Amino acid sequence: MKDKNNKLDYFVEGTKHMLKDNYKQVFYYYKQGDEAGCNNCQLALGVMYFKGHTVEQDYKKAVELWEKSAEQGNGEATYRLAQAYDNGWGVKRDYEKGQQLFKKAYEQGYEFAKYWIDENFNDNYSKK
Repeated sequence: MKDKNNKLDYFVEGTKHMLKDNYKQVFYYYKQGDEAGCNNCQLALGVMYFKGHTVEQDYKKAVELWEKSAEQGNGEATYRLAQAYDNGWGVKRDYEKGQQLFKKAYEQGYEFAKYWIDENFNDNYSKK
């Protein structure tokens, strides 16, 4: 690894190991990156917990990681968090919060989120 002070290096190193199917090392580097505050590592580690890949499946842990990443402006993490609220994965199902998060993810540049925004809901919500 080039520089432990560069948070993104944890993600790059973990991804290199993913290409080699060395998932214990992937988890190690993403976990280290999470602790260093790397939002890409938090997003990816959340996906690992969500899918139960290399770790025991844990929706609540996935949501916790996506929240940390979303707070740093990661649009994909915000999108995944929206999905969690929309479906009740690891959190109490909350369509309204899901819609707010889909809109925020789109505003953060995650284009795919626009397909999940319910324009009728948002029009009604903005009139409140």
